Amino acid sequence: MGLSKYGVQKYFNRSFLLCAVVGVLVVRPKLRTFGDNPVSSTFDQSSLLRGLGLGTLAFAVLLLVGFCVSCISLSEGKALVPVVGKAVVAAGVVGYLEEWLFRKHLLNAACRRFGLLLGPSLVAVLFASVHFLKPTAPPAGLEMDVWVGFRLLPLIFHRYADPASVLGGWLTLVALGVLLSRLAIVSGVIWPAVGFHAAVIFWNKVLSSQLMVGHCEPWFAGNFQTGVVPLLTLGVMAVCAVGRRKQSTATHESQGHA
Repeated sequence: MGLSKYGVQKYFNRSFLLCAVVGVLVVRPKLRTFGDNPVSSTFDQSSLLRGLGLGTLAFAVLLLVGFCVSCISLSEGKALVPVVGKAVVAAGVVGYLEEWLFRKHLLNAACRRFGLLLGPSLVAVLFASVHFLKPTAPPAGLEMDVWVGFRLLPLIFHRYADPASVLGGWLTLVALGVLLSRLAIVSGVIWPAVGFHAAVIFWNKVLSSQLMVGHCEPWFAGNFQTGVVPLLTLGVMAVCAVGRRKQSTATHESQGHA
């Protein structure tokens, strides 16, 4: 059985996420060794809905600007019902698992170790760096076997060799990571970050199946995640979230040093 480019990406993404979740479960006792956690996983429906709304707003801005600069157009599209069903499952599962991993455990550990300013920034860089690992098209004739993952490892770093991709894609992911971390810290729970992340996944999958995003550099680079418009949209939202927390962050840190 051969592997297509997107087959490899799905295989890699699911395997990486599974390994990361298992790894966190193994080291979780060590992540709880000191300090109070600024973020909990206690369910909060209003925070989840707020995150879903903010994520939807972000995509509404992308669509508005994309149509204004004539970069987004209608395509033939796939059957909508199956796409929506798959998007709901992917958004729910991936949105929750990644936020449980990055915001529930890694963010708490980073904030306890480095504080409420540096900690989220470090987690955002890690979040972006991990998501920026995307396998390229596999060599012709590559077969699926128990060793295929090891043979694919050199292919996952190819995006780091493209400066435009780093500027347009990696920095956008950093902005998204900062925004998700700040949403979690502001509310004290992971659910607004889960909602925002899930909304981004859902709308990206649904709209990508119905619309065509052109290569309109520097505004968009063929998708909803890369380019100046996605970077500025998420960057502005991240700055607003950081600004909203600035005063209370200083209060928390002063209490922690007291």
